[in-house]
Amino acid sequence: MDELDRSARALVGRSGTDRFMTAPATADRTLRPASGRGALILHLSRMHPPAPRAHHCRIARAILDDAAHAQEGQVFAMRNRDLVLLFRREAGIPALQSHLARLFRMDAPEPANLISLLSLTEDAAALRLYAAARLQEAAREIPPELTGSAGAIDTMEELVRGTPLTNMLRRQTAVLIRPSGTDRLVPLYRQLSFNLAVLEARVAAIGEAHADPFLFRHLSSRLDARMLGALREDLREQGPLTRFSAGPDLPLHISLTVQGILSAEFAAFAATCRGLTAEIGVEVSLMEACGDPAGFALARDRLRLAGLRLVLDGVSHHALLLTLPAVLQPDLVKLEWSEQMPESGQAIPLAMDQIGADRVVLQGADTEAALAWGLAHGVRRFQGVCVDILLASERLRVCPAAAECTVRQCQERASATGPGGQTGCGNVVLLDRGIAPAATVPA
Repeated sequence: MDELDRSARALVGRSGTDRFMTAPATADRTLRPASGRGALILHLSRMHPPAPRAHHCRIARAILDDAAHAQEGQVFAMRNRDLVLLFRREAGIPALQSHLARLFRMDAPEPANLISLLSLTEDAAALRLYAAARLQEAAREIPPELTGSAGAIDTMEELVRGTPLTNMLRRQTAVLIRPSGTDRLVPLYRQLSFNLAVLEARVAAIGEAHADPFLFRHLSSRLDARMLGALREDLREQGPLTRFSAGPDLPLHISLTVQGILSAEFAAFAATCRGLTAEIGVEVSLMEACGDPAGFALARDRLRLAGLRLVLDGVSHHALLLTLPAVLQPDLVKLEWSEQMPESGQAIPLAMDQIGADRVVLQGADTEAALAWGLAHGVRRFQGVCVDILLASERLRVCPAAAECTVRQCQERASATGPGGQTGCGNVVLLDRGIAPAATVPA
């Protein structure tokens, strides 16, 4: 930061030295440089947690280094991860400022405060005070980003192949919340997915694979056949994985890749579903659909012919604002909740209107704030921890064996797919159904 001070003095020159010492502190103002010599501060420290991540810092530094070369300037990295560009020529700075604002706006709570532009002839003191403040801070460490390995995938696949699937899966129930009436909380479907916490406990490398979306997508494709074969057998035997999915009780949702849907194992699974009138929804991630558009179109047609529902999963609010999920013709769209969503104003509700609120499921509804936002914007379908707690509370309200259980215990047992995880439950039938009839939810 002392070097920043010296460089700023050099850019201002002797005539600006006194002003450098006495100009008012205006570090948070966004100004137009008066003489062409100035400082652009990219406040990465103001990004929405968990940002800034390592890739934010790398990309920002590369852009500013390139600008420094073009603008006869120099880039300085602050201890709080902010980046400061001192430049001699103003040309190109407005375009740089606009480009940075667009690039990082999704991760900044208030994009207008992400960038400060100071004139060294009018705001030199502000820059000096800013550098002094950074000197008082401890260096902020940015954890390195994990990278995956093919060896980790092989290890996990071998583990899943040799372990009973009921020990590796978890289930979660989504609900429809009706605006009025006695039967306000209605189970919508039950999702069955691999329990990453269990995998992580057995294979330390799961964090590597999950950190790399493309590597995790590869793992998912290799597990499709295992999932389909196990569910087909379970359907035939009316086992614990698919209980109450044969008929209108509680549809089952599973996640598959495009290639999994186009596989021979899926054809056999779909035939079993038709024979048993099982209601099944297949969830395909938006990344998967965009990664193979032609294959996705074939997979969608195959699901339609099999009478199974198509659910578009993994739709972040960023993706909702940048894409048109309705074009993919899903039966449901699972919108991932984020605390940043209320900050978007009407942008997200308008995007949801293109899909239809009756086809949107707010995924990751883990807090009351998520439920409140969804209900206020016409969403009635929810999935997440907050929903799990509501369902557990309703079960305990009517269960004869409720005196021996807590809400947390009922919630955890409901997520288990095998008898081991349901140990201690005195009413497994109610647990499997999700909820008793005529359930309510607080208004």
